[in-house]
Amino acid sequence: MAQLYFGKAGKMAEDKTETKISFIDACLEVWTEPRETVREIIDHKPGYGIWVFILLGGLLETLNPTYTYGFLKWMPLSLAFGAALFFIEMDNIISFWVGSTIAYGLGKILGGKGTFWGVATANAWASPPILVATFYFAYMKLPLWLKILKGANPLPEGPMIWWQVLLGVVACVFALWALVVAVANLMEAQQISLWKSFFINAFCIGLEVLELEGLKKIVPFLYLLDK
Repeated sequence: MAQLYFGKAGKMAEDKTETKISFIDACLEVWTEPRETVREIIDHKPGYGIWVFILLGGLLETLNPTYTYGFLKWMPLSLAFGAALFFIEMDNIISFWVGSTIAYGLGKILGGKGTFWGVATANAWASPPILVATFYFAYMKLPLWLKILKGANPLPEGPMIWWQVLLGVVACVFALWALVVAVANLMEAQQISLWKSFFINAFCIGLEVLELEGLKKIVPFLYLLDK
């Protein structure tokens, strides 16, 4: 696995020593030391890990059967999952780069000093907590997968039971922590204040939520065509 060579910034910088940190180590450290972690990545290798997070995020999002059953009218389950994966990955790629462009542009308007690649890197490295949240949100849909595997009409989904509600709460906690990391990362990448970073992140998240809700409404509609 690829490794970055991190100077011990903020810890032993005066010694001019270096230490190695793996991709996994960086994923763990960004939870509690987001600014330090993303600064080292931006300084040493901007863009590192971006495509890993984009593609992994798309895969986890596709585990939510909401997207797959939109294609079941025209193809078997395996192909339907593949089609959903393809479109979600394309959506993730476009959303990531559009969101990074908006965050970079708004940051510059608000006095930011970062580069586009720095902002994109900061955006990507806010992903570890949201990937965990995405997995839990997808796992909440397990009863819907069981319906699909039995060949039953997955609609309507029906009310959630207690363990789905619990998973939803846990997922929301991780999603909120992802926002904390995203705000810290953008603060560091753009060298802007907390409130400016929060505003930019909230604006981008709002756009993404509108897009995803629209997609979720379209997909069930596709399933019901010609019924």
